[in-house]
Amino acid sequence: MEGTMMKKTFIIIFLLLISLNIFAEINQYNRLFLKPGAYFDYTFNTDKNLHLELGMVDKYQVMESKDILKTVWSQERDLIGGQLQVESNYYTHAISSSNAIGLLQMKYMTAEDLYVYNLFDPYDNLKGALEYHGYLRRIFGEEKKQIAAYHDGPGTIKNNGMTDSGELYYLKVKKAQENYQNTGIYSPQVYGVSIDFIGNELKTDFYYNIAYRKMELYTSLNTNIIKNDGIIKSEMNLDYSFLYYPRTNFAYGLNNFNGVIRLGLPWEYFVIKFNNENQLYFQKKLGDYFIFKMDIKNNSAYFGAGFLISNIKSFVGYELFNKTISFELQIY
Repeated sequence: MEGTMMKKTFIIIFLLLISLNIFAEINQYNRLFLKPGAYFDYTFNTDKNLHLELGMVDKYQVMESKDILKTVWSQERDLIGGQLQVESNYYTHAISSSNAIGLLQMKYMTAEDLYVYNLFDPYDNLKGALEYHGYLRRIFGEEKKQIAAYHDGPGTIKNNGMTDSGELYYLKVKKAQENYQNTGIYSPQVYGVSIDFIGNELKTDFYYNIAYRKMELYTSLNTNIIKNDGIIKSEMNLDYSFLYYPRTNFAYGLNNFNGVIRLGLPWEYFVIKFNNENQLYFQKKLGDYFIFKMDIKNNSAYFGAGFLISNIKSFVGYELFNKTISFELQIY
């Protein structure tokens, strides 16, 4: 299903390409989905251009757990409160190694079946989890198998009965239920700085990004210092982007006065900006260890491939127009 969706998206994107544009720091639109903590990016190419970036994905409190649990009527509130701790540690943008998303770690296709629109919105995620719990309760008729099936899947519990992993998950949730107390629900905020050395230019960018429910805000203060014939010129600009995020796989908004669209999921997505230049960015995770990305503009076409080991990404890319090879290292 996801493969079919991405093929359709690919066709739509290329039909739109005649009017597309995107700005250089495209990765900013995926920073909010990184795991909390520091990250570092180092890139250089055969033209001797250099990019350095250091940033931090931090958490801030968006609400208290008691506020979101007020909407829970079909399950015990402290049970769901305990499950929030087990699944995501109360973090709205948690993503597991198996690509489960959000506060209660739902899979994208399960959410689609339940008409849940945005898994990164805490209320949407909770709504989907409650509907899924109700479905499991109707199948199994008892709490223990219901909770185990939330973790292992209903087919596994139906066919095999209680599994060791289901039993362990059930005990974790019940323990967390016993210990549950009102606490904070957290979302990401990102801040950092990047420095680019491009020929006789020095560019710096100080940025701040934040997510709140279905909204994302990106701001940056960038400077450009150019030395030409012994004369130094400097420019300073304030950029912003605002995205509205109605669906887990779709966001749209503005970058200054240009339109921005993001399609896909954090591990497989397009970002498009349209108004001035034609440009398209795409990144896809291939299996557990490999990543592909491309960046197509009016006057350049970059294609890169890399591998992922633990918290390290490494890319090698080729720019067709300038005929340059680039090397990138990300640690996060």
